[in-house]
Amino acid sequence: MSRSWFAALLLLPLLGNASPRCPADFSAFLTEFEKDQAFQLSRTKDPITYWHVDHHDPEMKMKKRVVAKAKREEYEPYPTREYQEKLRLHRKLEFTSPDMCTVSLGAPDSDMYAVDFRFIKSRTKWLLVEVRDNSL
Repeated sequence: MSRSWFAALLLLPLLGNASPRCPADFSAFLTEFEKDQAFQLSRTKDPITYWHVDHHDPEMKMKKRVVAKAKREEYEPYPTREYQEKLRLHRKLEFTSPDMCTVSLGAPDSDMYAVDFRFIKSRTKWLLVEVRDNSL
């Protein structure tokens, strides 16, 4: 066995822990998801799991609700690109697997807007399955 093969074998465990890269189909999906609300609704799980900070709880614990996607006023909908730019939101994508991504949107240096949107790939389609509103 050559030295380069041996070195590659030693590096394999390290490569397995690397964060998966953004699949091309997710980039195209997210672009469409951000600009078309009808498309957004068609790609939202029904019902959707919505977590939010309970402002009536002295410990500010997260509270879970399961909401019909048609009742968008009861959970934080995914903002359009224009709205993200207006609020100067920062966007971070984190892939925990090739079929799961969390998009975190937050206001810089503030907790006024801090929302995580979890997407999973179900068969051939990406779906929004959970919203975690950490905003204070």
